Amino acid sequence: MKLFILLIQLLHFCNAEKPNVHFFFRTAHPDVDFHQKRLTAAKESVLTQAKALSSQDRVFADELEKREDYYSHFLVVNALPYVKERLKENTAWIFIGEETTRVELEFLLPYIDNLDKSHEPVIIGRPLFDQEITIIHHFFGSSGSEYKTFGFPDYEAGFLINIPMLNALISHYSDWEKDQNFNIDPKHEFMKFVKTHLNVDLAPSKHFCGGNWHRSPKTCYTRSHKELHDCGLSEKEKIFVGVKTTEMFHKDRLKVVKRTWGPKFDNIIYYSNVSDPNIPTVRSGPNTERGHCQKLYHIMEAFLKMTGYDWLYVADDDTIVSAYRIHRLTACYNPEEPVFIGERYGYNLNSHGYPYITGGGGMLFSRAAVEKWKKLGCKCPAPDTPDDMMIGLCFHNGGVPIVHLNNFHQARPDDYSEGYLDNNTPVSFHKHWNCDPLQIYANWFGIDDMKWWATRAHDFNDQEFKHEEL
Repeated sequence: MKLFILLIQLLHFCNAEKPNVHFFFRTAHPDVDFHQKRLTAAKESVLTQAKALSSQDRVFADELEKREDYYSHFLVVNALPYVKERLKENTAWIFIGEETTRVELEFLLPYIDNLDKSHEPVIIGRPLFDQEITIIHHFFGSSGSEYKTFGFPDYEAGFLINIPMLNALISHYSDWEKDQNFNIDPKHEFMKFVKTHLNVDLAPSKHFCGGNWHRSPKTCYTRSHKELHDCGLSEKEKIFVGVKTTEMFHKDRLKVVKRTWGPKFDNIIYYSNVSDPNIPTVRSGPNTERGHCQKLYHIMEAFLKMTGYDWLYVADDDTIVSAYRIHRLTACYNPEEPVFIGERYGYNLNSHGYPYITGGGGMLFSRAAVEKWKKLGCKCPAPDTPDDMMIGLCFHNGGVPIVHLNNFHQARPDDYSEGYLDNNTPVSFHKHWNCDPLQIYANWFGIDDMKWWATRAHDFNDQEFKHEEL
């Protein structure tokens, strides 16, 4: 009996000596109820497991971003001084993941405890690799083949950094603030900063799995939700779509839209620089070669004059999108609350910039957001001002939540890591350049859209038949 008690005391002592692990989770936006619930669920999952393992005294969970600095903290480097303030004494490792990331603490905690207690900066995770040199990574590796071997962390899988890494990054914080640029892909830009200033590579681990966890579940200690959240479907009558186009693209880009996703929306208008009854298009002012601020604002004004719509989706004529998934995604949000959704970029967010939804993947507005835009009185400095940046600045200054969803894509599938695309269910891609847009639609969206469309057509015909019988 005495030996048993001694063994229990010894185990307790050993556990007490083990260092703390602090989990931090990023969120698509803390002021939107849907995402706040997912963030809370991620934290509670860790804490519940820690309690079941009697490790609640050494495992902690927080949101990554400080509310008032949310957009810059989303870049991770900006959040690190705040992270350091939140740490308990004796913390050795920091885990950073997404609101969708889930961990198997029963396996992850022993894995962390068995890591080398290095005094050198360390970062561990699931590496992603570019398939080709791409604009979304600022053409990184254009002078050779470095882009093929440069691994950057999969945020959906989560990644670990030790305290020496945290301190080393904070020591270079001024360098990060000076590196003002467009913020496109935070995970790649973060790792590039680590490599440049610390000359440290991402240490790969097969236990960080993200959305591919189903391939080897027994070795996966982290995972993320690949499928769209099931909130039901928005009513087909509640979504209005405005497509920005111009006369020179009526015969090619619009032809693709009308052969794929365009007819899947019940309420869609093509806005151009000319009226063409054969498509048909609606004239929305003269064409501009670059920015389309005037055209976007024309569409938003027109939307406000319409009744019965909860959502406005604005796409380019070379956007490739799933109508079904737009209807499914919008069901997760309240259109009576201002919300602006898409793939969020940033301009100089390292320092004092602002976020915006990049237009190519499509910009999704709740009706309340468009109404808020009208009240804010934001104007276009010029007709060719970049529309996505201008509306982003307007909403940022006006306090409208700008929600980042990695389901929207500003570029082609080839511009993204295969591992990244494996993590979620895409809603859109962009560009017809050097690719087959019809094939992209068929590969990524066609089956879902056709199943949904066929079901809707069947339901409509069935209702019509019943009506005739009555």
